[in-house]
Amino acid sequence: MDTPDFSNLKAIYVDCTQKKSPEKNTTTKLMNLSQQIMLAEGVQVDILRFTDYTVPFGIFPDMTAHQEPIDEWPTLFKRIIEADILIIGTPITLGVKSSVVQKLTERMYAMKDVTDRKGRSVFRDKVAGCAITGKDQGISHCAINILHTIQRIGYAIPPQSYRHWIEKTMTESHTLNVAHYVEEDNYINKNATFMTYNLLHLTNSIKIKAASSRFEISSDSKISVNFGI
Repeated sequence: MDTPDFSNLKAIYVDCTQKKSPEKNTTTKLMNLSQQIMLAEGVQVDILRFTDYTVPFGIFPDMTAHQEPIDEWPTLFKRIIEADILIIGTPITLGVKSSVVQKLTERMYAMKDVTDRKGRSVFRDKVAGCAITGKDQGISHCAINILHTIQRIGYAIPPQSYRHWIEKTMTESHTLNVAHYVEEDNYINKNATFMTYNLLHLTNSIKIKAASSRFEISSDSKISVNFGI
């Protein structure tokens, strides 16, 4: 069997910690493990800490058209949509995802009707997952909420598409080194590796299939599909 080539893929990690750069946080640490795997596979990686930018709450593509003086979301969205893979990272706050994630998903939902020149959704052929840090209580709830929201926008979600890092393992002695994931952080490293490769393989499969398929949207919005079979 040929070794899969992921070098034509691009991934973006959107860190939704409440802390601004350069403050350290556990969400960044967990996402960094997946980033190392991506880079080792030749994937182009972009990293975005959402709180470093001025993005107001809102449900419109550009809030400067709705009385907001500054909105950097249009520029950030361009970076997000240029990537094949989206990984959202969040801490658990009071048992739920951070308010930063809520803002991100609301702004992304505002873009759900954006299409390319051929009338196709810009979210087509995109894949997503998430990374969650915090206490045991709330991990599944956060994952379900984030992944359900992002798939409604149009992203495909592979199996084992989220990884978590619970509080009892958050110590400075833990290295999270991808080259030695069988060490003391075996569970965290192993499952972060599963998540990352599931994202990579699904994205690769979608791109290969898309290359042999043809999707056409007629003027009356009915979708015609030819899978090239």
